Amino acid sequence: MQTPLAIGSVHIDIFADTFSEFSLPCVNDLPGSFVISVGGTAFNVASTLKHLGMNPFILTSTKRNSLFTYIIKYKLKELDLNHYFISDNTLNESAFLALRQNGDLFAAITASAWDNLPQPLLEKSLKLLLSENKFDFFIIDCNLSSNHIETVLKLLRNCRLPIYVCATSSYKIKRLSSINLRLLTKITAIFLNTFEFESLEKNIVEGLIKNGTLFFITEGEKGVRVLTERKTVKFPTISFASSKSFSGAGDAFAAGVIYSLQKKSSLEKAIIFGLNCVSAKIHSRTANILDLKIENIHEAFGIDRLTLCYTRNLFEEEKESLLKEYSHILLADIDHFKKINDTYGHDYGDYVLKEVAKIIKKCIRSTDKVYRFGGEEFLILLSNTTNEQARMIAERIREEISTNTPVTITIGISECGNNIDLAVKKADILLYQGKTSGRNKVVSSAPGSK
Repeated sequence: MQTPLAIGSVHIDIFADTFSEFSLPCVNDLPGSFVISVGGTAFNVASTLKHLGMNPFILTSTKRNSLFTYIIKYKLKELDLNHYFISDNTLNESAFLALRQNGDLFAAITASAWDNLPQPLLEKSLKLLLSENKFDFFIIDCNLSSNHIETVLKLLRNCRLPIYVCATSSYKIKRLSSINLRLLTKITAIFLNTFEFESLEKNIVEGLIKNGTLFFITEGEKGVRVLTERKTVKFPTISFASSKSFSGAGDAFAAGVIYSLQKKSSLEKAIIFGLNCVSAKIHSRTANILDLKIENIHEAFGIDRLTLCYTRNLFEEEKESLLKEYSHILLADIDHFKKINDTYGHDYGDYVLKEVAKIIKKCIRSTDKVYRFGGEEFLILLSNTTNEQARMIAERIREEISTNTPVTITIGISECGNNIDLAVKKADILLYQGKTSGRNKVVSSAPGSK
C-alpha cells in the first residue's frame, strides 16, 4: 500500500445556492440553500486516494482552537486520514465561501491558514514528518505561497520520488513563476485547467516540459490535453450526468491520474481512470458534506462526553505545540476509585468523576487546560506558572476534592521543560510515589513539596 504525503489546504467549504437572478453589488435577501462540507485541494486528492486503497498522509496548517479546525479534525478522523496540523493562534481561519447562481459559481471568498504561516514552522514540521515516515510520492497544492512551495522543493531536492503539483486558481498558479527553475524541474506533473495554464509564463512551461514535467490541462467539454516533452495529446471527455461545474472535479481527476501513474499505467489509461473518478465524484457529491449529529459534537471538539474535559486524543494531537504556552503539568488520579464503582455502581462512579472535573476546573485559571487522561486520571496544564504557584494550585484542588466529594486525589507535578512526553512521565512517577506513600497528597520534585 503506497503512502503519499499531500501538502496543502484542508478547509471548510460553505456553498450558498440561489435560483434567483441577480448581479453584484447585491443587497437583496435572496432565497436559497446552504451546504457545508470539508474541502481543500490536499484534502480532496488525499480522500480520493484513500478511497482508492492508498494510505495518504496530509500536512496542512490551521488556526489553533478554532471551531473550523475541530470540525476538520473530526472529518479526518471519520475518514481515517492520517494528518499533521501546523497550528497557531495567529493563523487565519481556513474556509472557502462560494455563491452559486443556478448551479454555477458566481462569486467566492477564500481564506487559508497558509496565508500567514511562518516559513520556519513549515520547515520544522516537514523535516519532522520526513524523519519519522516513509513516503512513496508527494502532492503539493498552490494554496502554499511561493516561499512555502520553494521550501518544500528544497527539502525534497535530493529525493527521487515523484512530486505532483495541483493548481488551485489562476492567481495562485502564478506562484510557480517566482521559484527557481532548477527546483521546479523536480516536479513530475502539474494538474490545472485552461485558465490556470494560460496564467503561467511561457518560459516556465517550456522549461518544465523540456525537463520532462507533464502538464494535465482540463478543458471542460473539450476534454483533457496533456503536454509532454515529445508531443501534445488530446483526450475527449466522457459524458457526465450533469454539465454543471462543481467543487472538487479537478482534484478528483488529479487523484485518479496520480493513482494510475503510480500503478505504472499508460498515459491513456491514467486519463480514462481520472475521468471516471470525476464521474464517481459527481454521483457521490454529498460524501464530505458535514452531518455532525449531537452525539458526535463532543468528539468533534475533542471533549470527553462525561466530564466535559478535553480528551487524551486531543492532547496527543496538540502536544507538540503546547510547550509554547504551558510551564507545568499536574497529573491527578482519584484514590481507590475502583472501590467506588464496585460498592456503589458505575452510575455513582460517573457522578463522582463529573464532580471531580468540576472542582478541578473551578480551581484552575482560564488560561489553563484540563484533560481526562484515563478512566479516573486527569492531566492539567498550567500556563506561565512558578513551582510554588503550581504547588498551590495542586493543593487547592486536593483540598477542595477531599472536602466536597466522597473521594480524595493524589497529584504529581512536573515542569514541562523541552519535552512534554518526558514531563508527563516525570509527573506519573511522582504520582506513583504519592500513591505508595499514603495517597491524598501532592508530590513534586521541587523543594518544599509534600
